This record gives sequence, structure tokens and C-alpha cells, in this order.
Amino acid sequence: MNHPLADYPQNTQMACHFKEFLKGGYRISAESVEVKFPSGDGTRQIFSGSVGINDGFTKVLIMAGITLICHHLET
Repeated sequence: MNHPLADYPQNTQMACHFKEFLKGGYRISAESVEVKFPSGDGTRQIFSGSVGINDGFTKVLIMAGITLICHHLET
């Protein structure tokens, strides 16, 4: 039996982290974001589309989403 791949991040995970982030902000000690650079060539340059996220993708989406919402609010 073939199981379809799960969609990430899941809505329940997103809702839980969203409330937590709004209430307490980004906590480095509890919510690290692990980034990888698989296309590194030793020059220390970061090329477009070459940055990956190992852990913390939901947290990055939440931070970017809140920033975009605030950016588009009328002052």
C-alpha cells in the first residue's frame, strides 16, 4: 500500500509554534534553526537557492510570515 508523503509543516504544528512565537518571541535555547550550505565551494559565497534548512523550517516560515503581515499593515 502506497502512502502519500505528508505535507510539511502540518497545520497543527504551525498553529502551536505560531502562538508560542507571538507570545514569547524567538527563543534560541528552545527553538534552534539548523541551516546547511550543501553547495559550498570554499569561497564563502552564498549562491541563490543554495541554502537549506535541516531543522526549524516551521519556525522560519512563522517568522517570515509575521514579518510580511506587519510589513503590509497600514500605519
